[in-house]
Amino acid sequence: REARKVLNGDRALIRLVNQRKNDRVYGRVVKVLEIRHREIIGRYETDEFGRLLFVPTGAGKGPIRLRRPPRRKRVDSGQLLSVKVNRDSNGLVSSIAEIHEKLGDLSEKEMPQKIAIVNNGIRDGWSEEIRKEALQLDRWSEKEMGGRRKDLRSFPFITIDGKDAKDFDDSVYVEKSETGYSLSVAIADVSFYVKAGGSLDREAFERGNSVYFSQSVISMLPEKLSNDLCSLLPDEDRLVLVVRLEISNTGRLQEFEFSEAVINSKKRFTYDEVQSIYNDGLNTANVPNSVLDNLIRLKEVYHALAHARSERKGLSLDGPEIRYDFDKGGRITSIQLVPREDSQKVIEECMIAANVAAAKFLNESEMLYRHHPEPDPEKIEELRQEAKRMGFVASPALDDSVTLCNHLLELAGKSKARLLIESMVMRAQKLASYSSYEKSHFGLSLPHYTHFTSPIRRYSDLIVHRLIKKKLRNSSSYDEAGLSTDSVAVQCSSCERRAEEATREEMAYLKCEFMSRQIGHSHSAIVVSILDSGVYAQILSNAVEGF
Repeated sequence: REARKVLNGDRALIRLVNQRKNDRVYGRVVKVLEIRHREIIGRYETDEFGRLLFVPTGAGKGPIRLRRPPRRKRVDSGQLLSVKVNRDSNGLVSSIAEIHEKLGDLSEKEMPQKIAIVNNGIRDGWSEEIRKEALQLDRWSEKEMGGRRKDLRSFPFITIDGKDAKDFDDSVYVEKSETGYSLSVAIADVSFYVKAGGSLDREAFERGNSVYFSQSVISMLPEKLSNDLCSLLPDEDRLVLVVRLEISNTGRLQEFEFSEAVINSKKRFTYDEVQSIYNDGLNTANVPNSVLDNLIRLKEVYHALAHARSERKGLSLDGPEIRYDFDKGGRITSIQLVPREDSQKVIEECMIAANVAAAKFLNESEMLYRHHPEPDPEKIEELRQEAKRMGFVASPALDDSVTLCNHLLELAGKSKARLLIESMVMRAQKLASYSSYEKSHFGLSLPHYTHFTSPIRRYSDLIVHRLIKKKLRNSSSYDEAGLSTDSVAVQCSSCERRAEEATREEMAYLKCEFMSRQIGHSHSAIVVSILDSGVYAQILSNAVEGF
């Protein structure tokens, strides 16, 4: 009865009440402190008495009685609706809801995404105030070159991203040095345009991050910033915050230097283009030798950084990635398991190195860390036993968490069970989050870590940029709006979870719809777990899990 007063995601004040009959304690909902849903999506149905009922699709709520819609909003049984949730003065849900919008059928393109957006409270669209502020933003002028900003436009920086990427927020360049490599990682200077306390900044804080659905993105920043002014497009002058990393031949970070700069990216590569060059050794993209040399040195520095990661015993989550193909109607047509190539790993290791430098640069000062705690021993033991039941036996002597995890991943190798073992290892982990004081990252086996490399799509990175600039300029404040790193850490962690839930909800429907067209077909699968009511299994060819 109490659960009917709230929706999934609401933050509520609970009063504990003793029940004298059985001496049990239960909670009574007093007030909703933070409302997650003012609108939810579900199906319209009628009960045996002819009363209108609304059955939510995923807001953790049972059927809700509906007000009878006016004739102009005539609805059919089974139709998807968006309804406005009525709440009392304390924010508690009433038993009556009003029809807000008729949505159509679940099979329509982008409908799963729309449901996920509403159910998870994802902010979509831009207010008039935001639109006006974005339109007023101008390109930087040459006067910005005076003083502290370095001119690096002659250096052959490049970007490497997926073929469908539109926001290019990182660019890289490597030179050989006497002791190893000098790696420069240039990141879009979003903080130059998004001023602390402005309407763009407030909206970015509320969104926390961009949300990447299967075929579209809900950006943290308006398109003029994410796809234009802040995007490191080829042959365009762009403002950046750059870190030069001196890396030894064995991948050790020896020293680093941050600076404000301007670059001009010489080439936009896709992962496939770079991998083709690495595989064949041919200049198939017809790029200048200086750019090609940069690509070759990038692979060399990647191997050095990967060696250092192996030495410090970071988690080796290196299995295949899942790639989806879609038809024009937005339905999945195929699911493929694709090996991760060096072209992807190159950029990943370069970004990790830049993030480490940022964490070291700001350590012991006001800071926003990316913290990944060590897993609970109970979870690691459960992982050991689950893997054993699948035939992957780890020695009892392996009692160190990361060593055990990596040993199981090594045992799985490139077998068909690799992806399942990886997912089991991931489920044994605690969630990573943002923190103003917890510094370490278990998965990467690093004592200090932060996020610096994606300020276009993560608010946490934008704050780290401001903190770096504060230190570079010896300024007294990084945020005129008065946001503390504590409040930013809580908000960014919450928004990250919300985005994950939304994208997971969309993909769950799309995968279910795909598998519904496989009925009658045979698939090889691995049993994940067994319950009294049935089994959970993962299909080997496409990694879809189900009950």
